[in-house]
Amino acid sequence: MEIQGTVLESCTELQKFIIFSVHAEDDPIPDRTRLQHLMFLHARINDAVREQAQFAFQGFGVYSCSVDEELDRLIRMGIVLEGGDGIEATEEGRKDPPEKRKKE
Repeated sequence: MEIQGTVLESCTELQKFIIFSVHAEDDPIPDRTRLQHLMFLHARINDAVREQAQFAFQGFGVYSCSVDEELDRLIRMGIVLEGGDGIEATEEGRKDPPEKRKKE
């Protein structure tokens, strides 16, 4: 499955920002806490992400149940992998990086 066309079109804004964040760096995102913080920063500048994520402040910082749920969906779709090295794009997810799609 390539991440293009129908897959991205059917993604929520929150899923798109998770995918873009995974592709933004060459190194994997270390853990879900770091991803939560990145999504919180995205939410500060994107109303759709803010509405979908609905962040709450907790003991360890900001948290969104929606971010965890959407990450789990992307993992099940085979777009993102969460392993010992962190959160990164799968081979399928790397076939068509977001920056390439954005230009087309």
